[in-house]
Amino acid sequence: MTRGGADVTSQQRSTTDCSGSDPGAPSIHLIYALPADGEDCGLDLGPIAVSVASGQRWLRAQAGGRQLRLDEYEGSYDVTFARLSRSGAELKSEPPSLREKIEAELGMRGFDRPHKRYLVYYDGSHDTACGQAAYPPHFPGRYAVMFLKGDRLGAVPCEMNPLAASPGATPGYWEYAALHDTLHALGLVARGAPREHMDGHVDGPPDDLMYRPPPDLPPWRFPCRLDPGRDSYYEHGRTDVLDLATSPYLTAA
Repeated sequence: MTRGGADVTSQQRSTTDCSGSDPGAPSIHLIYALPADGEDCGLDLGPIAVSVASGQRWLRAQAGGRQLRLDEYEGSYDVTFARLSRSGAELKSEPPSLREKIEAELGMRGFDRPHKRYLVYYDGSHDTACGQAAYPPHFPGRYAVMFLKGDRLGAVPCEMNPLAASPGATPGYWEYAALHDTLHALGLVARGAPREHMDGHVDGPPDDLMYRPPPDLPPWRFPCRLDPGRDSYYEHGRTDVLDLATSPYLTAA
């Protein structure tokens, strides 16, 4: 058994996109990735899907029954397994960023469909963050990457945060972080939104899903809310600023 609770010796796993979805249809694909020298904890065999289901449940409650359009296969979330070609140390060497290196390698394996976005759970380390994401058009790309063994410069190590234990569990750090960075990969919070600051974040309140504190202000606070003022990235009603409510990556549950 592994830390994720999955027996990797007795279950089948996928190394391809099995969803069979229309290559032109917007959707988000899940990937469990390891560096070449990383320990395989089998998180693609249940734990990632459970965590994502917890996050989706929260999103439905916040968004009037809508959730992210995620790839599925035979009634479950389609989670791909990928072992990368380079070690964790090689992947962390700069430049470019770790997220960009993971995106480049997986893109060469076919995970680069123009209308898909990719949420990667990378079971490796990062020196300063628990996640990174593209922020188009300012930071091009299609990937949001969670660094499950990352470090946040003196804060609680990323791996000390557990994945949700059941689909009905209250979301925790990883569930909110995955949603937060996925929205970045969709281009949110768009520049020009009333509270946008620091490349795609908002400056408050602290329980906003897209909050990033300026210096000397309170840290991110749970439970989160989805754009509680409905003025920056969800149901703001403006035509000049990107709105998650009208995104093709959001669908009725």
